[in-house]
Amino acid sequence: AAINAAAPGTTINVAPGTFKETLLLRKDNIRLIGAGDNPYNGTVLEPPQGGRSFCGDGPGSFPGICVVAKKFDQNFNVVTPVQGVEVSGFLVRNFPGDGIVSFGGSHLSFHQNTAANNAGYGITSFVSTGNVFDHLIAFNNAEPGFYIGDLPTAAVTLTNRLSSGHQQGISVRPANTAHPPTHSL
Repeated sequence: AAINAAAPGTTINVAPGTFKETLLLRKDNIRLIGAGDNPYNGTVLEPPQGGRSFCGDGPGSFPGICVVAKKFDQNFNVVTPVQGVEVSGFLVRNFPGDGIVSFGGSHLSFHQNTAANNAGYGITSFVSTGNVFDHLIAFNNAEPGFYIGDLPTAAVTLTNRLSSGHQQGISVRPANTAHPPTHSL
């Protein structure tokens, strides 16, 4: 409700506790600040019963936090990216999709978050540019802990991260060729 009511430029502080919901951000310059990414006195997101999201990969698959473009064309190409969003201080766990995902963002900031035991990527960025991933932890997700891809000019900064318990820790895939290569670490 706080995200829906927020004007662009608003800071939303989320108290410590465990919340059973999925969050969608589609407004510029929103700061979503949790109390920390630990299960004891931080802000924990877990999937709600029957959850759904614009960002889901299909029925029953939805992420914990989704930051997505404000407007798409009829072919789902980004027309108006969401800009300047910050997400910090969350433990996002056990979702049937990605932990934290951005699609069609510009200059987004994700820091001091943990993504754990999600059925998709831990923390990922698709068709986004200029994003900063800093002080992040991803463990035991079904897909790579961190994924950056699908834009030849992504210019993403990924620093101070820990990735463990996945088939791939970090996967980077540009989209500047017909069959882009994938680089994994």
